[in-house]
Amino acid sequence: MTYLHTFLIFGAICAAMPASVHATNTLPPLVNPSTFAASPVNVAVDAIENQLHRFIDDQTSRVSGRIEAEVGKIDSRLVLAPCARTEPFLPAGARLWGKSAIGLRCVAGATWSVNIPVYIRVYGLALVTNRSIQAGQPLQRDDFSEQETELTKDNGRPVADISAIENKTLNRSLASGAILREEWLRANPVIQSGDHVRLVATGSGFSISTDGYALTSAIEGQQVKIRSESGRVVTGTARSGRIAEIRM
Repeated sequence: MTYLHTFLIFGAICAAMPASVHATNTLPPLVNPSTFAASPVNVAVDAIENQLHRFIDDQTSRVSGRIEAEVGKIDSRLVLAPCARTEPFLPAGARLWGKSAIGLRCVAGATWSVNIPVYIRVYGLALVTNRSIQAGQPLQRDDFSEQETELTKDNGRPVADISAIENKTLNRSLASGAILREEWLRANPVIQSGDHVRLVATGSGFSISTDGYALTSAIEGQQVKIRSESGRVVTGTARSGRIAEIRM
């Protein structure tokens, strides 16, 4: 039998072999099955989820209100090396408020680190508008009611104390049912330009007052320029009641 005949016969035998026999000649898998089976993705999911919930409880212990935490899963496509101990952490710039993420790193047995999505809902009391309010409109107590609501719907700072609206207006219009946020409040000036004001100078053991006219407007605690009756221009601190205070 010639070499060519031998080669052709060998080829025919190989073609007739079942696929399972051919598989023994393929490249080994890139992922070691034992490594994959030992990864947190498949084995320690419940333990990791409990660890993350404890981390969330610790991080939000000072947050007032009722908290609900929804923890996502590690991406099932990841292949993580076996790890004896994991440690959760808060990634730089992350905040446990609404949609966020918690980092999880291996601190014994491997060096991997992953981010896990979480959704933190915080429910608490906040002021909600009873009607639509236009920007610049004076605020009244009956414009708002106190309700429990999800505070984490956005990143603003909800207002819960009704006294916070005193002498305030809104810098934007709000529809009925909107949660009032601190950054939407604007303090009204306690002194307006042109107001007749009382200029009070105080020092150690004395107090002198005189009348004057405001040259600028100011909210409580801001600096305001006043022209006294003598024509002198001075700078004082604006106080409620159209008073400009000067410390000597």
